[in-house]
Amino acid sequence: MRTGDEALQGARREACRSLLGGELASVAEWGDSELLGEIRGGARWAASRLYERHRPSGLRLVRRISRSFEPEDALHDAWAKILHAIRAGAGPRDDFTPYYYSAIRSVVFSRAAREARKVVAEQAAAYQEAVLPRDATEGFVVREAFESLPERHRVALWAAEVEDLPRARIGELLGIDDGAVSALLYRARAGLRREWRLLTDERDPGCQDRPP
Repeated sequence: MRTGDEALQGARREACRSLLGGELASVAEWGDSELLGEIRGGARWAASRLYERHRPSGLRLVRRISRSFEPEDALHDAWAKILHAIRAGAGPRDDFTPYYYSAIRSVVFSRAAREARKVVAEQAAAYQEAVLPRDATEGFVVREAFESLPERHRVALWAAEVEDLPRARIGELLGIDDGAVSALLYRARAGLRREWRLLTDERDPGCQDRPP
């Protein structure tokens, strides 16, 4: 049989549990803008809740726009960028989702640019066969030509030739439509061929009279 003090303590515990449960239920109903406000105030629990809320959609986006990157790693990098921006007084305030997706695309784009350089250095032959004349045998020339391209062109070629992504997913990565992807890839391939010819002509002046 409980004493009066034990009964009182039990009642207090029940009241605390009831209050806490109500607070948690209320927080679960908070919108993104409310959680962002708490994050700006230094609330780590709000950052965790917002991350978990948007994690599934973020993972789906990474998987759509890349086949070679670990989705969780890309998501963590994007989230770190978002938190850094918020703590610096910038970042999203109301409409979180577009900013979140933009951060993910930025991370994947940056990784793609780095990976493209490495892949071309290691697999120049694959690029030769895909976008260069059949007699393009100098791997180091291919690398130099590729590195001279604008970053956007390098990423588009990497996504198309190495990751073998369809036009729609390349467009999602770059933030453009399918038609623009086709035009970008055309310009990127033409640019790579042009740079390759310029570099090979520099090394072998006798090639300058050959047809394009």
